[in-house]
Amino acid sequence: MTAAGNNVIDLPLAPATPRAVSTGAIRFGEAEVDCYNLDDGRRVISQRGVVRALSSGGPGGGRDRGDLLRYLERLPTESSAILAAPSAEVAFVLPSGTVAHGRDAEWFIDLCNAYLDAAIAGSLHPKQRHIAAQARVIVAACSKVGIAALIDEATGFQYVREHGILGDIFARALRDKPAQWARAWQDDVIDALCRTFRIQRLGKEFPAPLMGVVGKLYRTLLGADVYDELRRRNPPGEDRDIHTQWMSDEVLAAMRDHMGVIRAFAMVCDSKLQFWERLERYAGGGRGQVELFLPQVG
Repeated sequence: MTAAGNNVIDLPLAPATPRAVSTGAIRFGEAEVDCYNLDDGRRVISQRGVVRALSSGGPGGGRDRGDLLRYLERLPTESSAILAAPSAEVAFVLPSGTVAHGRDAEWFIDLCNAYLDAAIAGSLHPKQRHIAAQARVIVAACSKVGIAALIDEATGFQYVREHGILGDIFARALRDKPAQWARAWQDDVIDALCRTFRIQRLGKEFPAPLMGVVGKLYRTLLGADVYDELRRRNPPGEDRDIHTQWMSDEVLAAMRDHMGVIRAFAMVCDSKLQFWERLERYAGGGRGQVELFLPQVG
């Protein structure tokens, strides 16, 4: 609209570029297809992933074989209306901050169906028949609803993001900056774990071989999302802090409560496998891992 008395025109703001909030990969045959959940609710497959999926099963199957445009241009003209959908190509921001280009997941299924229709009509060149065969495999594996579920499963989106609570979980479970170090693992728990995992402990120092066990303990009890965020905030390096320095007081208090359970499992279990089986059952799996430490989540 034009403002009174001058020539200034108010233009609508350009929509913000959507961001990927979770990433993963789906395998179709020999092809691994990158996929993303965007913060505007859309599910996207990388353009390179589309090419890999279509070329799997052909010569050099699963490798990048040219750009996507080549596959679209060679489709019969009757498919052009479907493939020209304006919302099909999606620019979005990766977690790294760079802009990527992908294709809407449902459009990907439309593309597969277009190849199948062309094969049935006899419109495909003989060299394209392997694409139609791969398209049949993809369509059989996932409907338009199924592709969304596959991406959610691959990215871990379905566990704790249903109500948009993942950010709240991070805020409650982790610190933005590390706290001063304080001892979290008591000698009796360390000794019990060393016994179960056949690790020799010399003196009272925390044995380095036990670090991997403790990392898996954190992942099992806190859940993959919280643990992965913990590692992102505290990446490996010379200046790396102890993980517990990044945990909130709420999580540390719960950790102290669960130390007795960890020690008991380590004492009664005869093998590493038995220990992990019992601990995973105790943690509850999936979202239950988060609720074990943050029981009022969701």
